[in-house]
Amino acid sequence: MIGSEFPGSQFHFTSFSNTHVSEEILDNNCPSYDNLKRVFARSLRTNFSSLGNNEGANKAIKIELDSTKSHLYKKWRSNESYYRTKYKGWSRFYSFFQWLGFKLLEFIWGNGESILKLARSIIILLFIMTLYDVFRFRDSGAVLSYWTSFKNMPSVLLSITKPYEYSNSYVSIIYFVRLIAFGLFMAILIKRFNKR
Repeated sequence: MIGSEFPGSQFHFTSFSNTHVSEEILDNNCPSYDNLKRVFARSLRTNFSSLGNNEGANKAIKIELDSTKSHLYKKWRSNESYYRTKYKGWSRFYSFFQWLGFKLLEFIWGNGESILKLARSIIILLFIMTLYDVFRFRDSGAVLSYWTSFKNMPSVLLSITKPYEYSNSYVSIIYFVRLIAFGLFMAILIKRFNKR
């Protein structure tokens, strides 16, 4: 039934497909374990997307990302018996790098959910490029050098200008980073404005 609610129910091993359920199921009926909550939210995200419910899909993605982050952290850090029994030795070591990769992507672009985090990452990149430019080619003791260089960095990043002193390998790195940033930006836009 459309908009059904399930007070008191927990869907530990449930998947949804073309099912009209209220978004409140994410608030009231998520499984308590992070790994099950992640699978539950992913199933609902797919379900909501297939029905054209973008708000529900976005809400499910947020819960999926939060539970994934918590689960990956517990895999390498938690002393709970479940995690210490299931993840030992190299598996625990590998889990640390999975969590670290997740945190890095979360910082760079919010795992596809935050255009503001991507903008912040681009600003940080411009600062790094500025520091490289000043310490390599300008007077690092002059404050004006930093400001002049920072003003030029957006045009360098976008390949509008290419300072003659920059090596081809450095310009290639800038080009590659710009392609990645543009790809991440487009992924966020497509996801945000995709309509069924």
